Amino acid sequence: MSYGANDIKTLSAGKAFRQKLGMYLTGEKQEAINLGLRELIVNVQDEYEVYPKPNSVCEITLDTKNRTITVKDEFRGIPVGKREDGINSLTAAFLIPHSGGKHEEGAYSSAIGCNG
Repeated sequence: MSYGANDIKTLSAGKAFRQKLGMYLTGEKQEAINLGLRELIVNVQDEYEVYPKPNSVCEITLDTKNRTITVKDEFRGIPVGKREDGINSLTAAFLIPHSGGKHEEGAYSSAIGCNG
């Protein structure tokens, strides 16, 4: 299955609220952290379903002393390149709200995570 820079889409704020409401429903800091961890885990599940690899590894380390979370996985990651609009897909994924690879059909056969 093809997964490239143009698969990182950006939704308008209105469309994002309608389609990805779960991303915005947090009230407390711990709840937001829990939602982020859940999202991380289900994104790995989504990736495994689309791109299974023998002996795949996903490691999530929580360091409460330093208050950090480290993730190591062996999946595809975020495709890097210029989108059709000229914006780098990595820039869009990290810096433009409502950008991700799961907003339209094609890059993933299924998606259980809130965000792309």
